[in-house]
Amino acid sequence: MNVKSYIDIEIVKNERTYHFFMPVGAPFGEAYDAAFEALSNVTEMAKKATENAKPKDMTESEEVAAEVVSK
Repeated sequence: MNVKSYIDIEIVKNERTYHFFMPVGAPFGEAYDAAFEALSNVTEMAKKATENAKPKDMTESEEVAAEVVSK
């Protein structure tokens, strides 16, 4: 049997609950580094979601067709 003790940091935002678990006795500097790495991962996911939400670039033929329609 493997028993470990953890500190659970719980944050509630807009009815959603987020958790950060860290082992009891972990160095605070290391925990800070781990939290920063998690933040970096979330930031990267947000960037990718933003890129995916942007409209695709129109091809040259679509641009010409759009100009003809709008004149």
